[in-house]
Amino acid sequence: EEEEEEEEEEELDEEEVEVEEEEEEEEEEEDLDDKEYTIEDDSSVGEINNNGIDDELEELEELEEFELEIIEKEIMNKNSNNNDINNKKKKQKKNKKNKKKNKQHKKKKSEDLDELFAEFSLNTKKNKMDETENKEHKEK
Repeated sequence: EEEEEEEEEEELDEEEVEVEEEEEEEEEEEDLDDKEYTIEDDSSVGEINNNGIDDELEELEELEEFELEIIEKEIMNKNSNNNDINNKKKKQKKNKKNKKKNKQHKKKKSEDLDELFAEFSLNTKKNKMDETENKEHKEK
């Protein structure tokens, strides 16, 4: 019985030692964490020093702003390119329409000229016929 009690006590002692060691390790880890992010009041400056976390946050914010600016510029570039393409298409469409109008106008002018020439020719023939008739009439 004494041996059993001694063994139990030894086991309890071992468990206590293990628990103490674990507690010490946890405390050491917490101390390390506390050291990394210790918040100190620097009343002379009036700011809280948290070992560079604010600086890192500020750098990240600046990086995000920079990335956003780049994205905005890319979007503006794409929009500008799309506008240029759309304007070019509109101009081409307008030019094509104008060429078609010009072609129709030239065709109409050509038809009008042909009509005027035919009318002129007809009038000339009539005049010659009238002159011939007049000569014949005078000769009678």
